[in-house]
Amino acid sequence: MSVRGHSFGRGIISCKFSPPLLRIKMGLDTTFIAAKNQAYCKCDRKHMRIHPYAKRNAMSQHISVVLTNFLASISPDAAPEKSRLQDLELCRVQVRKSRDRHGIKRRCKLIVAAADMGHEGTIKALSRALNTDVVYVRTWLSRFVAHGFSALKDAPRSGRPSKHDELAIIERVQKLLETTPNEVTVDDPELQTALNKKKVWTLTLLSKMEQLPYTSLRGILHRNKIVIKPKKRVRRK
Repeated sequence: MSVRGHSFGRGIISCKFSPPLLRIKMGLDTTFIAAKNQAYCKCDRKHMRIHPYAKRNAMSQHISVVLTNFLASISPDAAPEKSRLQDLELCRVQVRKSRDRHGIKRRCKLIVAAADMGHEGTIKALSRALNTDVVYVRTWLSRFVAHGFSALKDAPRSGRPSKHDELAIIERVQKLLETTPNEVTVDDPELQTALNKKKVWTLTLLSKMEQLPYTSLRGILHRNKIVIKPKKRVRRK
């Protein structure tokens, strides 16, 4: 028997995959049993592993369930709590945008393509059309069915913990913003000279006051939604 170029004894006459049992017509009564993680060939009370392609085809029934659930969620007859029609429209809007932030547009393309293909589409066809992996297709279709458009966004990541006490920095910055730079006195003569020349706070001055890198202070203020808007200059006519 041979499967995809691998020989296992006698040759195959004909092959029909019908999960969960894969039966092959041979001289002997042979039955392929598809388990969760591996497939075996039962022949003359001997078990031997077969090629992974047969295992992949054996799991085709499970793969198609993902696409079936997706099509059921975007159908007009779907239950209100399980309907994803509004989320599908949000995906179509996202696809028309020029920028792709954090890969959301690519995932929306997958959702729209699966909806346009309908019952004629398959997981493999979607993966080939989008030049991606089968696992990628199954993952994002499942997440869309479970939680809608919000599931296509990346989950918040913890990242490296901050080295600075952000709450204390924010309190000091807010107190400084209530004043003007020329009203503040410091021990550093160079910084005092720079403060006397300014009437409006800037990120550069605040970073020197806090002795922090410019980018670090900007990130702290951005995360806490603190915006420094300098006064607009009035053009003289």
